[in-house]
Amino acid sequence: MHHIFIKKNQIIDNCIIINNIEDIENFNHLKSSLRVNINENILVSVIDELINYNSIVKDISDREILLEIIEIAENNELGYKINLYQGLVKLDKFEYIIEKAVELGVFSITPVEMKNSIVKFKNDKIEKKIERYNKISKSASEQSKRSIIPIVNNPISFREMIDLIKDNDNNLLFYENEIDFDKTKSVISSIKDKNKKIINIIIGPEGGFSKAEIDMALDFNINILTLGKRTLRTETASIVALSFLLYNLE
Repeated sequence: MHHIFIKKNQIIDNCIIINNIEDIENFNHLKSSLRVNINENILVSVIDELINYNSIVKDISDREILLEIIEIAENNELGYKINLYQGLVKLDKFEYIIEKAVELGVFSITPVEMKNSIVKFKNDKIEKKIERYNKISKSASEQSKRSIIPIVNNPISFREMIDLIKDNDNNLLFYENEIDFDKTKSVISSIKDKNKKIINIIIGPEGGFSKAEIDMALDFNINILTLGKRTLRTETASIVALSFLLYNLE
C-alpha cells in the first residue's frame, strides 16, 4: 500500500483532497510516479497529528485527486522519543544513517561536530544539506509506514549537545573502548521502568570519541555503554544501538 503525508486542512468531511497547487508534491507523486488508479488503497498520515487513515482513491482529474477515508489505521510509533545525536560523518554515510534510523523508529537526528569528525559543515552549504536530509527522512517515513516524519536538525557542537540533554535520565553514549556489556543490557532494560519517555543516543564519528568528550559526558552522568566486543563502523553502530532499543521497547 502506498503511503503519503498530508496537512490536516486537506481533510474535508470524510474526504482527503490532493490538488496540483497546494500539494503538488503528493499530486505528482501519486499521479505521475505511482500512477494510482480508482479504488486503489492509500495509507495517509496527518503531519503533526499522529493519526493515520486507510483511504481509497475515488476520483482522479488533471487538477485533483480525491481520496475517501475508510477507517483510522494503526499508529506505528514507539511511544518513546528517541533522539539520535550522530557525530559528523561523510555525506553518503550520513544519508544511509538517516534512512535506517528513521526506519528503526528514531524521533529526531542531530549531526554533532566532534573533535575526530573527518568532515566539517560549511555554513554556506548547511541549509541545502539539511533540506536534502529531511527529504530522505520523509521518503524513509513513507516507506516504513511511520506516523511522523523525523526531523534532521542543524549541526551542533558536542558541548551544545551536552547542554541540550544533560537534564535527561536516558542519555546513552556508545563508546568503542567500553567493555561492560552487562551494563549495556541493564541500562537499556531499565528504560521501561522510568517515567521519562525521551531517550538520547550518542554515536561517535568515523574517528571515534576523544578522551575529553568522554570525560565531559561522565561529568554529566551520561551512560557510557558498549555495543559488544567488536569495533563497529559508525553507521553500523547507529543501527545496532537503535535495534537494541527497538527490541527492548517493542
